[in-house]
Amino acid sequence: MLTSQSDEVHTPKETVKSQLQSRIFSVEKDGNRPDENEDAYPDNLEDMQGSIRIAIADGATESAFAKLWANLLVKGAVAKEWSAETLDSDVAEVYKAWAKELQKMDLPWHAEVKVQQGDYATLLCLYIHQPTETANNVGRWSALSIGDCCLFHYRGDKLLESFPIIHSHEFGNRPLLINSILEKNVNVWEKRQGKSGEWEDGDEFIIFTDALAAWYLHEVEGEREPLQRIHDLADIERFRQFVIEQRTNGSLRNDDTTMLWLRVYIDSNNHENIPD
Repeated sequence: MLTSQSDEVHTPKETVKSQLQSRIFSVEKDGNRPDENEDAYPDNLEDMQGSIRIAIADGATESAFAKLWANLLVKGAVAKEWSAETLDSDVAEVYKAWAKELQKMDLPWHAEVKVQQGDYATLLCLYIHQPTETANNVGRWSALSIGDCCLFHYRGDKLLESFPIIHSHEFGNRPLLINSILEKNVNVWEKRQGKSGEWEDGDEFIIFTDALAAWYLHEVEGEREPLQRIHDLADIERFRQFVIEQRTNGSLRNDDTTMLWLRVYIDSNNHENIPD
């Protein structure tokens, strides 16, 4: 079984146990407080009936309760496996939780107006399934994307997949967003993207929110081997310092910045040391 062990809940952390190694780090936009970070991500990665369910969402700052909406999307996408085919009905269930939370709030009139416009967020989901006994030590993974959070799949130092964006120039200021007002998502459902593939023992998966994803693809295109830079980010303080340095030199856009790195194993006795 693929399993993981977490540190304190709600704290960016590194986890190592059995057949999964992972790191989840997030840094708020420069000038904001940590509690104003509108990126959402799992508190920990756990084996759920033979699969790892992961989701990252990036709440759009211009909406009133972007952080709430992003967190609810992640919670829903981790609670059960979503797909491109079921996305509209899956988000409809999250809408119910969003509406329930807003009903608890005593909102001023101007906030009520913003609520009627809806909250927005991008979303990327990754589901990693353990191999079956007849699969020759090969597992399956699937991913779902709305917007510009990105997934990178590595085998050794070879980049096998960049999803859904493959070139740094594809990033812009108007990514596809999921709205909490369901009828506003008609065009979104038409543009949802899915991807699937196989993973082998020791493969790595990295998920970034958009600012870091754009930086990473630019580094890949420049053949500057950014994977090693990611391996060097062994704790939240190193990650924060890295983000500050890249923002200062203009390489990284000032935005909430989140990274999820994981390496998956079939044989729990065949672990390499976690990169540091």
